[in-house]
Amino acid sequence: MKKDYLKIILGTAFSIVLMLSSCTQENVSLESIEQQSTIEIFDPSSEITIENEMFVFETKDDLETTLYEIGNSDRRAVDKWEEDINFVSQQNIFNQIVEEEEKLLNYYDNLSIKEQEYFKSLPEITSDIYKEYLTKGLIKVIIDPNDNSEYYDYASIDPSMSPVVNLNGFVKVEGKIYQFTNDAIKIILDGDFNSIKDIKNINEAYIGDDFVVFPKESVNKTGARNYYSTYNFSTSPTWHYYSNRERGAVWVDGHSETLYPTGVSCSAYLNCTFTVRAEVLKKNIWGNWKHKTWKSFSFNANWSYSYDRSWTNYECSLGAGQTVYSLPSSKPSSPYSYYSGSVNNAYISLAPHGQWHNGIRYFVSAVNLNYTITANLGGRVFNISN
Repeated sequence: MKKDYLKIILGTAFSIVLMLSSCTQENVSLESIEQQSTIEIFDPSSEITIENEMFVFETKDDLETTLYEIGNSDRRAVDKWEEDINFVSQQNIFNQIVEEEEKLLNYYDNLSIKEQEYFKSLPEITSDIYKEYLTKGLIKVIIDPNDNSEYYDYASIDPSMSPVVNLNGFVKVEGKIYQFTNDAIKIILDGDFNSIKDIKNINEAYIGDDFVVFPKESVNKTGARNYYSTYNFSTSPTWHYYSNRERGAVWVDGHSETLYPTGVSCSAYLNCTFTVRAEVLKKNIWGNWKHKTWKSFSFNANWSYSYDRSWTNYECSLGAGQTVYSLPSSKPSSPYSYYSGSVNNAYISLAPHGQWHNGIRYFVSAVNLNYTITANLGGRVFNISN
């Protein structure tokens, strides 16, 4: 499909809806409403097919190109494209939740103090779609340890894939079926759709001829280790308060694991997560946080990484092995600069984010990664390093 940014001018009815939804904003101009009612047509440049209700990409480059194009397009255009091809992504549903929760936030913010006090005495009121997908596990509630307030986020183990996975977390890339669940990354190696039922209940480390499972936790329920080698290079969110009801944070979700040894001291499978996160939230009358406020976001990142692999082909041996400083990746490499004029829940994955198989020279260690990131979220500077 060739990208062609034609314009669709929506009708008067939609303009009226936009006017009503913007009634809390002051000095709304006719020009701004007309700009809002113009939507670009989203037409990805990579060929995408749909099989078994999931996207199918011929190459990882096609996947990365599509993720980039979605991230830099009007979300309403992407939603219209999904509707036209009869597909629903996790990001589509998440954005619907954000929209409905924002409506509730605005409604209760505009009540009188007396009315607010009444509703604050009741349990928090949330939207139907929020309750539905909290029950289904697409979103999760996170408790802030600082004040026990709550906010919600994707429940998936890798939310950066939310624009391209279906509601069950599936996508097919280079002949392999990937599933990103709340508990694990699962890969069906031969791409056989009939194997989907076989991986449904496996959430601990597994290596087989047909599929591989990378679990979220490094230790399974029996107390045994899921992984042979692990590194954690995450940072925790440090919230900046723009006001007493508005806050933002930038942090890194970073870790790497090799599955349990194939031989004496190495593994054929490695996972690496390296994602820059940015989030902006506003507090509702119940004291919990919602994705409402949008801020500009930019960062400059420099990083390096290494891992050890076995010295000889097809052989695991004792010892540290050979240190290697790169993995073939379609993700952005160091140094990298990013800018978006408007975010409230951003995930930007950087190389070598992904899952790796090496049957020639095995992985002796997970990826160890060091980074320095200078970010700006709505005018607030965040310096992040490990």
